[in-house]
Amino acid sequence: MSELNAAETELYELGIQTMAEFFEVDPSERGDVVRWVLLEDQNDAVDACMTELGYTVTENSGVDAPPEQLDAVLRDQFVCFSQYPQHPAYLREWGEEQLNAQYDWTVEALIPCIENAGYSISNVPSRATFVEEWRATPFYPMSQLPDHAVEELNGQCLQQAPTAVLWEGVSPADWEPGMSEVISNDGL
Repeated sequence: MSELNAAETELYELGIQTMAEFFEVDPSERGDVVRWVLLEDQNDAVDACMTELGYTVTENSGVDAPPEQLDAVLRDQFVCFSQYPQHPAYLREWGEEQLNAQYDWTVEALIPCIENAGYSISNVPSRATFVEEWRATPFYPMSQLPDHAVEELNGQCLQQAPTAVLWEGVSPADWEPGMSEVISNDGL
């Protein structure tokens, strides 16, 4: 694992604690970081990790396991997420630049992706309203879809802007998977 500065270490530890609470496991069960991943690549890395542990992973990152194995599945998901975390540099609170980038992503990439699948989105806020209301009531177009459509589109239509769009100033039109300047597929 590359060296983290003090602020990044604090964010990383907070992220581990939050994940442990979510998965209802002891944070000390975390795995060592294998490599840092981008948000848009994390599910694929975790799915591969879970597969290596012997689980059958479903199309939308679910795990096919009997209910009596739930505790083991949650522990192993926590371990996999902790082995393939997002770099803390990308976990900072969003400023106006990130909120504007998310708006661009939403109207230029996410909504067209949803519409290309045959669904429609209504009441898209203006940029000013989107940015102003994000922290209190964020606009998520997928919330307008039936559950089966969300499951169908979850892997196709990224809801959150990719790392390069949020943090590196790449436009949605220019974005391509794996183009982050800070983290490559080989780690830092």
